Amino acid sequence: MTAPAGDTSDSKARLRARLRAARRGLPPRARRLAAHQAARRLLAIRKLRRYRHWALYLPHGAELDTLPLARGLWRRGAQVHVPVILPDHRLRWVRWPRHTPLITAEHRIRRPARAAPARRSRQLQVMVLPVVGFDPRGTRLGAGGGYYDRIPAALSHRPLRVGYAHAAQEVAQLPRDPWDVPLDCIVTDRSLLWPIG
Repeated sequence: MTAPAGDTSDSKARLRARLRAARRGLPPRARRLAAHQAARRLLAIRKLRRYRHWALYLPHGAELDTLPLARGLWRRGAQVHVPVILPDHRLRWVRWPRHTPLITAEHRIRRPARAAPARRSRQLQVMVLPVVGFDPRGTRLGAGGGYYDRIPAALSHRPLRVGYAHAAQEVAQLPRDPWDVPLDCIVTDRSLLWPIG
């Protein structure tokens, strides 16, 4: 079967394998330090301080940990929401209250032990998205499931999309398909990038 015109799935698959291996190769201590550095960098962005409804991913494998970021947002009085995968492969956002422990659910993905659905998904103002790779144009290479690329179509508004990654996940240029949703901002342990162009 031939790929549709403009389909870059083969090159993306190769990049995912390489970038995931690089991310797994980071020592645990370096990963923990990176999570704290990235959280400080993101929380220091003045433009984002007015937002009170945040959507964060819960890390899987060697993804950049969002727990230090969640703690900073709670201290600020913000509400934190995290995704739960439904049987039909859609994401539902649930509120993650402060001091609520996480449990491991299906597919070894964590979720809050007590979680209520977000009252209205249109409340979500900032979405912090997991990243396998990114480039300076704001192109995001995700895990390949398309969960986060489908989010904009399901919402009645456009939240700010923030890529959250280890600095080592940057590449000079990623292939981009028409369905790829660009990032508004990328935060790593070493840099802050507002993509242009």
